[in-house]
Amino acid sequence: MTNPRSWRAAILVVGIGCAQAGEVQSLQPLLHEALSRGQAEGVIDGPIADTFARLFHTTDPLRISVRRVAMLSAHCGRLEVTASQNRVVDRNATRVASGPEARRLTYQVSMCEDGTPPSGRHGP
Repeated sequence: MTNPRSWRAAILVVGIGCAQAGEVQSLQPLLHEALSRGQAEGVIDGPIADTFARLFHTTDPLRISVRRVAMLSAHCGRLEVTASQNRVVDRNATRVASGPEARRLTYQVSMCEDGTPPSGRHGP
């Protein structure tokens, strides 16, 4: 079982700080690509990847897939983000994994072309 707090903290790190199927330093370029083209994929590299490696005791790549699930207005959409990584050693309050496991986290965000959440100022 994945520790939700660990994943949430790690995902926040990804969002601070990814273009089509290549190495990226942050999630932001992938979000923009998926908003405009419908989907994007990449592998997180650099300091964020190092944080995940330490947190989950793995050197396997952190893969991100983003797809647009709905357009909310002409400039805003709902995006589904999937982060996946193999050979993760997960520890949580109820158990320690018996060995490395593949892990995946999927969540959704709403975003506009300027990187902000939808609001009345973005129009229809």
